[in-house]
Amino acid sequence: MASLVDPRTNASIANASSFELHSAVKAIAHASSDAYTEWARRTLNLAVHDSYRLSGGGGDDRGVVAARAIDASPSQPVELVVVPFDAMLHATAALVCNSQAEAAAAQAFAAIADKLTREDDVLACRLLFERHLGDRSRWYEHVRRLPDMPDHCVLRWNDAELAELSGSDVRLMATRWREQVASDFEEIVAAAAAAGPLARRVGSSEAFPWLDADAYRWAVSMVFSRAIPVRRGADSIKVLVPVVDMFNHDPAAPTTHAFDAARDALIVRREAPAAAGAALAIVYEHATASRLLLLCGFVPPLAQTQHAGRDVFAGLAPDAPHRAEKLAILAGFGVKAQAAGEAPFVVSEADPLPDALALTLYAQRCDLDALGRLVADRADRDAATARAGLADLVAACDVMLRGYPSGEAEDLAALADGGLAPRRRLALLVRVSERRALAACRREAAARRAAVADVD
Repeated sequence: MASLVDPRTNASIANASSFELHSAVKAIAHASSDAYTEWARRTLNLAVHDSYRLSGGGGDDRGVVAARAIDASPSQPVELVVVPFDAMLHATAALVCNSQAEAAAAQAFAAIADKLTREDDVLACRLLFERHLGDRSRWYEHVRRLPDMPDHCVLRWNDAELAELSGSDVRLMATRWREQVASDFEEIVAAAAAAGPLARRVGSSEAFPWLDADAYRWAVSMVFSRAIPVRRGADSIKVLVPVVDMFNHDPAAPTTHAFDAARDALIVRREAPAAAGAALAIVYEHATASRLLLLCGFVPPLAQTQHAGRDVFAGLAPDAPHRAEKLAILAGFGVKAQAAGEAPFVVSEADPLPDALALTLYAQRCDLDALGRLVADRADRDAATARAGLADLVAACDVMLRGYPSGEAEDLAALADGGLAPRRRLALLVRVSERRALAACRREAAARRAAVADVD
């Protein structure tokens, strides 16, 4: 027997049997879901399909299920959610004030935001400001449902735990991110202190009651794990998207979500049928396991090979001869940010040596005349130069593979241990996934190098 209070009516549910208790909890959850979607429709003008329903508990345990069966196909997709841009929370979203006190609070926030240069910082501060407003915020019903910082967000990892990621770029990136967050908060406090009479007592002033280090770390983790970049005109803008934010990730989800410029809205479309009660998910992004750990605090199982890859930075060096001319030619082949070293190539067992990577390696070694000939015939490559570029990749893979503190057999044996600490398990999953991708890349590069030698 058990009892609880129904928050809808404050009435006691006394002496409930297990079945009655389960039914009552389920009814309360459904009522909360219905209230959330109705708020989104009414307040933010979202279009939410009547099959959308929140499930589970709070925070990261929550997901979306089909309240009823969905009849959808690639040729006849169903729009599950349509979110107008005006409904999204972003760094430059309008500040709505309904009183003199709210106007003063908004002025205090703007005084800080105007002095910040990074979008992530402004959006994190805006999220804290909206949370502080409580039910006066336009986004209150969504913000109050956001979870705590994910348990395994890398901001929570200590140095010993991060050391388990040795060999992976995510260790260096996590360390830098931790330092950057601390540095950014100091910059925000300085911006508040420089904001004039509104900030004479930063930390205790009524002007900035939402500004403290722990809250900022939480807000940054929300921006990293939940913000979606949308392209609006020439600008890419990071946005927090009510209702869509509640979907969990599934790399095989038969859904698409994209910003439709003509409708000025982000649209989630289902392209396959779903039975009543089935989980509804979206694909956050086709990222590597290490990137998902860095941004979202989780690592997919090894069986989800869609995330089995390794980021490899192999852009042209800043002092490379004829760098600008080579980058221009590579851009003509669609290789831009990666060739410039601004984004990584991704190698995997499924695609161990992407064409873009092979082309960039060749460009690093060849002269302008040889590279120019590729414009007319992409297969026209000097054999010696191609071999040298592939040899560079084999050597780089060897270096990266030696960076891991253990081998695959040892890591797989450790993963079989049911008592493994959660963060060590995540680190081992990253190491196994990355090592397999690098080994496949090395094999492919060595085979291609040998093939070029045979032909020559």
